[in-house]
Amino acid sequence: MEPLHFGVKRVKKEPNDQLDACKLLGTPVMPADFFEGLGLDEGAYFVAQIRCDQFPAREPFPNKGYLYFFLDIDTLKPKVAYTEKEPEELIDDVNASFDKDSCGDPTCLQMDFSVDGGNRLFGDVDLDIGLEGDTVTAGKLCLLELDALSLPQGKQKPLTFGDFGMGDGHWVFLIREEDLKARRFDKVEFIETEV
Repeated sequence: MEPLHFGVKRVKKEPNDQLDACKLLGTPVMPADFFEGLGLDEGAYFVAQIRCDQFPAREPFPNKGYLYFFLDIDTLKPKVAYTEKEPEELIDDVNASFDKDSCGDPTCLQMDFSVDGGNRLFGDVDLDIGLEGDTVTAGKLCLLELDALSLPQGKQKPLTFGDFGMGDGHWVFLIREEDLKARRFDKVEFIETEV
């Protein structure tokens, strides 16, 4: 399945009516008490918020609700959470130690589906980013792929989470199709490439 391609745009101030849009980094918007139930470790950073009804339905991916992506930068262990509840509150203490100099104000990076910016969502795994022949991708679909070089850059390169830099490669969140159909997002895997 051909994935959705998207770019990333920076807006000077995130409009209140777009807080629940698809976006990267910054401040997620979640249902009440949802964040506390995630059980995130201290090294976990918020990576992305996906509003699943913001684009046409793509079975077996969700066509409603929200996906939230986190990554523990100490262990590179992903945490992906899904809910069909509507978001109610800003979680403004997430990514408190994020290095804003690495890409400007992270609350202002929104996904732009009108352009192909090198990032991918909801489709087959891209085998042109250093994963070809790698059995780790067999039978899996791409939930989210971020190309570091496509993200807005600030004073420092690469994008930096605490002491961990994203580098010049790709971040890929993978899931087996049967786990996706069962909404077992606790089974999501993370791969970082250097391509």
